Amino acid sequence: MLQKRDFGARKTEPIETPTAEVDWAAWWEAIDKRVEEHLVNERETMIDAVGKALAMERQDLRENADEFRGPPGRPGKDAKLPRVKLWQEDCVYYEGDCVAFNGSLFQAQCDTGKSPLFAKHWMCLATAGVDGKPIRHRGTFDPEVEYREHDAVLVDGSSFVALRDDPEHRCPGSGWQLIASAGRDGKDGATGPRGEGGERGLIGPRGEPAPTITGWRVDRASYAAVPVLSDGSEGAPLELRDLFKQFLDEVAPRAR
Repeated sequence: MLQKRDFGARKTEPIETPTAEVDWAAWWEAIDKRVEEHLVNERETMIDAVGKALAMERQDLRENADEFRGPPGRPGKDAKLPRVKLWQEDCVYYEGDCVAFNGSLFQAQCDTGKSPLFAKHWMCLATAGVDGKPIRHRGTFDPEVEYREHDAVLVDGSSFVALRDDPEHRCPGSGWQLIASAGRDGKDGATGPRGEGGERGLIGPRGEPAPTITGWRVDRASYAAVPVLSDGSEGAPLELRDLFKQFLDEVAPRAR
């Protein structure tokens, strides 16, 4: 305690100094926060520096790859599985042996006499598939016919298969799947050699007699003579203009 002097009264009185309580938890929290921020900044700086250094090393390795590449090794042998055997009871199989069991393929992982159902001794290489449903060919599609799943039909040279029972009564449609589309017509091939003559056919019935000329019709305007046939029709006209002209050209000089 400090004492205050009073020279007049010569009395001393204690003076109390206010004391403030320190929140040490908040103080340490602030210190931890500043340290954490500093570490985060330093971490980012280090990551950036390491990334740049690795990039430079990678580029240097690429440019000098030939110096670090060794001579090529010997060609390896083709990998082959051992010949597959049918699994038989009371038979010992050795590590690496392959057997067929219930439609699946297994390889022994150790010497064993147990069946492939014992998973610790066997590894399944291929499982058995599920038997597919056969496709029934029903010929050309008919909208009046009732079809079932996996029925196949033909439409304009393309093949479709039904995806469900009682599909749509039109094909193609949502109930049908195209399995083979019609191909394009091929080019005409080369002409083949001439074939041998066939046998002579039977003599046909006697035909009607041909019409005969029964008269003439003179077409004075065109200087033509048209034959009239026995069936009432007319034949091809006989043009006489040039003939008359030739006659006149021959007779005219004599008349002079």
